Amino acid sequence: MKTRVLYPVFILLVPLLLISTHINDIAYGSNSSYSDLLITHYPNLLYLKRSIIDFHQIPLWSDQIFGGYPFAANPLAGIWYPFNWILLILPEPFGFNFSVIIHLLLGGLGLYLFLIDQRVSSMAALLGAINFELMPKLFGHYGAGHISLLFAVGWTTWLLWAEERSQSCKSLKRYSYIQPILLSMIILADVRWALFAGLVWMAYSFYLYIHNRKSARFIGWISSLLIKVLFASCLAAPLLLPLAEFTYLSTRSLMTSADRLFLSLPPPRLLGLWIMDIGGGAEWTVYQGAVAFLLVISGVSVSEFRKKHIFWWIVLALSMTYALGSYIPGMDIFTQLPGINLIRVPSRSMIIVGLIFSILSAYAIDALLQEKNSQIHEQKVQRLLLTAVIGFELMITIGIICLTKKAPPPGFIWSTVALLFMLLILFLRINHLLDSFRWLLLVFIFLILDMGTFDYLQIRYQPLDVVLSKGEMIAEYMQNQPGIFRVYSPSYSLPQENAALHSIELADGIDPMQLLSYVRYMEKATGIPNESYSVTLPPFPTGDTVKDNRLYLPDSKKLGLLNVGYVVAEYEITSKYLLFKDKIGSTWVYQNKAVLPRAWVQRSDIELGRNIQSVPSLLSLTPNQVDLEAEGPGMLVLSEIYYPGWHLMIDGASQPMYQVGELFRGAILSPGKHSVRFTFQPLLVYLGLGIASLTWLFIGYLLLRKP
Repeated sequence: MKTRVLYPVFILLVPLLLISTHINDIAYGSNSSYSDLLITHYPNLLYLKRSIIDFHQIPLWSDQIFGGYPFAANPLAGIWYPFNWILLILPEPFGFNFSVIIHLLLGGLGLYLFLIDQRVSSMAALLGAINFELMPKLFGHYGAGHISLLFAVGWTTWLLWAEERSQSCKSLKRYSYIQPILLSMIILADVRWALFAGLVWMAYSFYLYIHNRKSARFIGWISSLLIKVLFASCLAAPLLLPLAEFTYLSTRSLMTSADRLFLSLPPPRLLGLWIMDIGGGAEWTVYQGAVAFLLVISGVSVSEFRKKHIFWWIVLALSMTYALGSYIPGMDIFTQLPGINLIRVPSRSMIIVGLIFSILSAYAIDALLQEKNSQIHEQKVQRLLLTAVIGFELMITIGIICLTKKAPPPGFIWSTVALLFMLLILFLRINHLLDSFRWLLLVFIFLILDMGTFDYLQIRYQPLDVVLSKGEMIAEYMQNQPGIFRVYSPSYSLPQENAALHSIELADGIDPMQLLSYVRYMEKATGIPNESYSVTLPPFPTGDTVKDNRLYLPDSKKLGLLNVGYVVAEYEITSKYLLFKDKIGSTWVYQNKAVLPRAWVQRSDIELGRNIQSVPSLLSLTPNQVDLEAEGPGMLVLSEIYYPGWHLMIDGASQPMYQVGELFRGAILSPGKHSVRFTFQPLLVYLGLGIASLTWLFIGYLLLRKP
């Protein structure tokens, strides 16, 4: 067993050298200037580190963006995924890149063991695993900074392996208890991927049940499956329970069919299955490489191969159909189903397509190694089909040259050459002109060269200090301003990563999860309409941060209620309440004269923010707790977001907390001085931790008990 595992681990590390050569840099898509790693994961990690070091708290609430939001309920916070805690002791961005390498290696090893259990030869399984590791779509998402997605995908192959093991032999039923753990890891790493992985796993479980139905009843199989899903949900309860509440209160619950089908894959993009589209972006990248593509095409022509692997052909077709999204009639109805109605970007199901191409290519290699070529007429069909693919590619190439009067793009030329070369390699094997060892060596080298070249060309790297230097001046300027305040920018002039590095609180921000009450308030405060679901606040309809919102004038008083002390923009803003302070590079800095303190006391029967009676002393402001000393009588208003889980104590006694102005926290004070404490104690988080702890104990007992 040790030899079977250690041998492929060494080989599977080879393709990951692509990342290790830039392990201390930030990865970007070749044509992109943004990365979710820098915008989201890096700031969240900084906040987690700072909270633990400075306040000795695991942050359940965050004031980084959007005026505050439930950090524990946000999947991208990553605090519930165990392996994210390793990042706390590693320098950035080394830790992120190292984790990506480990999870890609994990996914490759899982697929290798899965294929071995399918009685695929070790070399065929190894090549299939390498094909999975080098999947261009995964590298595209790596360049986009979607590292949590990569973490979740890495566990998916192990989920299939555990299912295969649990149903292949009665003595291995203990693997049934491992599946909920693996599924919970996927949920905690990236809950959005859990739906894709879960559906493939359940479909594969049903497929295995059909083959083993003589030894089990349907009711037994479905009961077992539901119990596993229940256990996985219980293990992931610390995230799932607060996330359910957050989702209900967020803009995510209001997504339309158009929002859910955002970035559906245009049908012409399917040509990218075998044609390199360098710079197409993570969502459009579907390239499978010449090796996998031609191997799968050759398999289609063999009836035995089609029948034996019918399950994977069906899943391949369904995944590709879902990826097309809005281009498929009736898909808008399908996206309204529970669970699916919270998922966006159908094109990500092409990751499943890439996984299946890796599996089928391994089967095809194994068949060629064992010379399982079927009847002579099928071999002729196989050769004809492969030749037709190459002919079609050459026709397109010649057509482009004739129409444009110039050479096709480099990616197109490479694809044509790669297909021709791989076709030659296949014909040599099909006609028994090359022995197994030399043929495998050629396939291995060409697989690394083909996929590695594409992966390398679609990624560019930049050092962290260079990236952070772009917003450094404005961040340092804001950090040097006195007092406690928030900053708002209608043009994303203060990048989220720089704000987090300098502990600056933003009223704007970028994140898929946004409180609906806050979005509606900011629509009035900024003057910028929110016409559809957006991951940015304010939205940028065309993606041009400099031009999109320059015609909208912010409401300084509403921003002032939110403790917005400064407005920064890439253009001039004319308002009597916005005082021009400075120009830092291309960024205009305005001080909001209508800003109010973080907390104040006023009469409860007058307009919010008018006739302030006193300003409380802010004793402490930590992620999960706010302490003030305030003088009544009157209504205490804390310019923090009202949200379930916040509790109020006045002079050590629990008191009711009120929602003021549809957004803020409020308390009624009697005459005299009072000690006021707001504490975030979300019941659903604690309930989830309790459920997860009990479930871990129960599964541990099941795993350790004697058979």
